[in-house]
Amino acid sequence: MGDLTIRELSPWAGAEVSGADFTKPLSDAHAAQLGELFRQYRLLLIRGVELEGEDQVRLCGHCAPVHEHWGFVSNTEETPGFDRDCLLLFHSDFAFTGYSLLGISLYAMEIGAGAAPTRFRNAELAYQRMPSPMKERFENLDVLMLANTVDGREDIPARTIRVPDDAPRDKYIRTVMPTVSQHRVGGAPYIVAAEQQASHFIGTTMDESDELLDELFGYMDRDEFIYEHHWVPGDLIIWDNVVLQHGRRYNGKDARRVLRKVTMSDKSMMELLEGTVYARVTTTS
Repeated sequence: MGDLTIRELSPWAGAEVSGADFTKPLSDAHAAQLGELFRQYRLLLIRGVELEGEDQVRLCGHCAPVHEHWGFVSNTEETPGFDRDCLLLFHSDFAFTGYSLLGISLYAMEIGAGAAPTRFRNAELAYQRMPSPMKERFENLDVLMLANTVDGREDIPARTIRVPDDAPRDKYIRTVMPTVSQHRVGGAPYIVAAEQQASHFIGTTMDESDELLDELFGYMDRDEFIYEHHWVPGDLIIWDNVVLQHGRRYNGKDARRVLRKVTMSDKSMMELLEGTVYARVTTTS
């Protein structure tokens, strides 16, 4: 049985994987190779396969510890997980807890004409290529990462929500992290701050912080750090949620978009949300 076949998707990361029947359990060799490819390329694409939720969970489990339930990202009211038709700012899921999910997977079930692509930004590569003076500046800053849990708007930058220090943490879930942190699997340095969740840098004024965030995001928004995936039904993507930030352009209600979502983490959802207003969250399978 030969090795899996890969085709690189972009100069920064990502690989399309083929060479096996992904609807069936993989051989031990292929399962191990899929995990290695995930750690190497950070984003894997498998195309043109009809997968059930159990298949998606099984494939994700070769890459990282996986949650055995799944949900949906959808703009159709008849599908659980109904999503707003707004844009989605760059972020990493649960970065505001200091314990980002290890990985996320989406499987395209229904993609209508004009459906928005998903955008991925490589915060590991952005750090690697950052000029030395800029590295030194941001390596010495801590950033407050914030979840806007009051109105749940994913299209509003966290820095526009001025949260007092004594604001209740069960409503305004937040944590302070080094702006340049290390991946807890492998230790690779990457930039934590992202538009949706970065509130401000500690030890600066808000005006100073805004200027620094403008500088950082202006740099990270360069094409060399971004891959945009235009979905086709049957596409499966598994990505490293720690070092890859993701977002979405505006998707109108008339452009149907239904994706099944599986998450990967060494903590349960209840552990991640313990003590917050979302502690009673349930998942759908």
